[in-house]
Amino acid sequence: MPIDFAATVGYKFVRTSDYNTDLGIYRVVLKFTGTYALPNHFWIDAGPVLHTDTRLQGDGYVPDVHFDDAWGVTVGAGWRWIGVTYTNIHYNSELTGRLDASNVGATFTWKF
Repeated sequence: MPIDFAATVGYKFVRTSDYNTDLGIYRVVLKFTGTYALPNHFWIDAGPVLHTDTRLQGDGYVPDVHFDDAWGVTVGAGWRWIGVTYTNIHYNSELTGRLDASNVGATFTWKF
């Protein structure tokens, strides 16, 4: 059966330094996926994802926000070493309430 399991840890951030600011959102990402190999080197994967230590740095323009840890689900599909992913996840904080942080991304994988 062509199934592979992986656990990854990463650090995601988005920053802007325009107009003498240092705005950004930062988080640690833990992802657990099962990948199923399809014919002709195609693959699909899915699994739970945890975003922890998620924070918005407002640099004085907007308030700094520390979000609660958030669990979500990620799915992906690709060919050989390139693919696309979709993560459905929501962030919560007392200041903002519930925010949709779902996202689409590209993935590049090298297995050895």
